[in-house]
Amino acid sequence: MLHRGGQVAAGPLLLRGGLRARPDRIYAAGEPGGGSPSLRDEAQRLWDAELRESMGGTDLAPVLWAECEEQTGMHFVAPDHVAFEIVSLDDQRPLEIETGVTGELVYTHLDREATPVLRFRHADIVEVTGTACSCGRTTPKIRCFGRVDDMFIVKGVNLYPSAVQDVVLGLRPATTGTLRILKETPEHALPGPLRVRVERGPDADPSRDTELAERIERAVADLCRVRVRVEVIPSGTYPPPGREKVALVEKFYSAGPASPAGPVGQP
Repeated sequence: MLHRGGQVAAGPLLLRGGLRARPDRIYAAGEPGGGSPSLRDEAQRLWDAELRESMGGTDLAPVLWAECEEQTGMHFVAPDHVAFEIVSLDDQRPLEIETGVTGELVYTHLDREATPVLRFRHADIVEVTGTACSCGRTTPKIRCFGRVDDMFIVKGVNLYPSAVQDVVLGLRPATTGTLRILKETPEHALPGPLRVRVERGPDADPSRDTELAERIERAVADLCRVRVRVEVIPSGTYPPPGREKVALVEKFYSAGPASPAGPVGQP
């Protein structure tokens, strides 16, 4: 969404210029990339506008979390209508809401009657970035960096596709920022190394693909403590981002019907 003079309007993708009316504020939602430092910096530079992140859910409300001018995380903005918890990724135990806590979001709608929503696991994995803010708001702030159903466990280490994406985005223009993690089994616990395809930048030299792959592998190992095996592919191999949500994981197996995440305490 683009903010122009107090009004909100739908707009093109963040990394595509050419809009006649210059926005002074951009709201990114629907993907964790809005909180990625490299993506945020690039979008703000291209648009000469401030990028803020927001997040909601079709099961509850279109906006539940939104970032203030400090740009250090999304405040909870629906306390009169929705209650939230953060639960452990291991055993769904409720966690104290304090800076640095990481877990899965759980919601209870306080107003809904016909279709109650009670302790609903939303599958978003978040980290609390603060419980106070200079803007004056008193609700906690979070960053969302993945979903439970996207998480890998590689030799005991939790890995989120968005973390690999941050590495690849940080290596532009050697890359386009586009990648896919290749998943060949429905299991979440994998022995590694993970196979990753990364698009070469449009002006990058193909003869340096091996060097680029090694740079990415080292960066992911340093940041995420996980081994990956990178295959560099030509720019434009994957379709450019559009209105549809980008899937960072490419599945190469036949999956049965998925079972949704139920209420806390149920499988």
